[in-house]
Amino acid sequence: MKPPSVPIKMRPLFDRIVSLTDRVCRGYLNKQYAELTRKATAALCRKRPSPLLKGDINGWACGVIYALGFVNFLYDRSRESYLSAEQLCDAFAASKSTGYSKSKVVRDALRMTQWNHEWCLPSFIEDNPLAWMIEVDGLPVDARWLPRKMQEAAVRKGLIPYVSARGEGGGLITYAQRRPTLRQHTNSHLRKSDLGCQHAEKELDNAHFPDYCCSPIALNTCFTILG
Repeated sequence: MKPPSVPIKMRPLFDRIVSLTDRVCRGYLNKQYAELTRKATAALCRKRPSPLLKGDINGWACGVIYALGFVNFLYDRSRESYLSAEQLCDAFAASKSTGYSKSKVVRDALRMTQWNHEWCLPSFIEDNPLAWMIEVDGLPVDARWLPRKMQEAAVRKGLIPYVSARGEGGGLITYAQRRPTLRQHTNSHLRKSDLGCQHAEKELDNAHFPDYCCSPIALNTCFTILG
């Protein structure tokens, strides 16, 4: 990951905070959390004024990871990377109320929400449905199931994080090919979308994908159109 940009005046504060977060990530979490924490801390340093200028360093270090933990379901016992909020705050010698209040400031400042792909762990992206939802003329589509060339166009426009291997199956398109009414409807919408695919209809005509390779949202979309 490219080193985050930090204003020169904020560099000492940034270094102090990430030295604490790096230690906790090594002991309790993983490298992905450490890198995301550095990214988030740098983003906070670039704010004018930066919220990091007021308050305890330990509290902010705790708050940044606390916020990222909220986004990535760190406090869900069913997840492999589980860590309780109490354990996290104890690792920074901070109270739970401090950790929560600082995390709220962080989430508000960086617009962090659950399933937000910008603050999602790389290992969690593929299973994050909101990271792949795009709108095709008013209809929600899971881009993971679109043909590869359309995914590549979406990546170039910054609509999805990368090209998913699931696109080799092209669920929504396969279903459309088997239903002429839906196919005609889908082609017209894809041509008018902002994916930048000038030959979307030709790609659909020439595509050959396995049958019944549909994601749940693709099926739901099909039924909505057909209904």
